[in-house]
Amino acid sequence: MSEAIFDDIKLKKLLDKRFERKVWWVNQGDSIKSEREDGVLCAPAKAGTSRLIPHWERLVEIAPDDIILHYANGKLLYVSLATDCAVNAKRPYGKFDEVNLVKAEYYDLFPPIPLNKFSEELQELAIKDGPLNVIGGVKEGYLWRLNPDALKTIQDSQPETKWPELAILGGKSSWIFQANPKIFDINGAIAELKEINWKVSRYRDRIHAGDTVYIWEAGEEAGIIAIGKILSNPALIEDSEPEKKFLDWKRQKKMKRNNI
Repeated sequence: MSEAIFDDIKLKKLLDKRFERKVWWVNQGDSIKSEREDGVLCAPAKAGTSRLIPHWERLVEIAPDDIILHYANGKLLYVSLATDCAVNAKRPYGKFDEVNLVKAEYYDLFPPIPLNKFSEELQELAIKDGPLNVIGGVKEGYLWRLNPDALKTIQDSQPETKWPELAILGGKSSWIFQANPKIFDINGAIAELKEINWKVSRYRDRIHAGDTVYIWEAGEEAGIIAIGKILSNPALIEDSEPEKKFLDWKRQKKMKRNNI
């Protein structure tokens, strides 16, 4: 998009550090089958006593593209990718009608990874609000924090386990692209087009095909509105015909541009 630009003031810190994906550990126990079938994580929105329960409250911190490890019955059974932020909803199963719910894509870990394969090494990382107690056992509670080092430690503990590419950190990068709705109808373009060209003025030598892109709409209700994949490395190309109707051509003439 010729007129979709980076707002350096708003996004400099985010772009310089790239988009950091968080890593989580969820204890599911008897709920794992139901949550796996529904493709969700969910925890009560509040306790019956109205007091805060940290391991429930953390669910609202999950962001799209975060990695979640699923533990039950002494093993890590699945890894998932969060596909949306938490929403308040009715629980699709069991008790507690009002829950915070996160949608996630589950993938089998085969073979599953027993706790004793990595508990000692994970305990040494001393992760704040992590899933293990002082003797290396799993804490009671639903959602706990991990980090990239913990994920790598777990992956290295059993090399024969196959992990989906989405859970391999360090191979691909993530970027935030900002659209100015006064210049480009980004919502209309996303609804109608399968591919969108985007002007980049920075990081042309670091952006690559296969990277994840988060689309940020500027304005009073600014925020991320879509997630996609970069399809090609930056190159000089012409504006595409399908995109023209979404552009404000009073402010911008047709031009060649750096594009992905």
